[in-house]
Amino acid sequence: MPVPGSVERAPERRDMTGQNKESNLFFFAILGLVTILFLYLLQPFFFPIFWAAVIAGIFRPLYNRINGRLHRPNLSTAILFWSSR
Repeated sequence: MPVPGSVERAPERRDMTGQNKESNLFFFAILGLVTILFLYLLQPFFFPIFWAAVIAGIFRPLYNRINGRLHRPNLSTAILFWSSR
């Protein structure tokens, strides 16, 4: 019940989680900044990760063929590793 002479304020706008829009904006700004800094931190590793994925893609069919005959993943990996040297 309002007090006579006082002005009622409109309720603050909130989303489904009960957060207001300013806190959501702040959260996504911080999230974007952390993401950019994380990618900057990982930048020296992009080229080696790319080549690791290429090499894994090339040798995967050979590993599947060896493992299909032996049914022993550790031995198949060892054979593939030692045969590539």
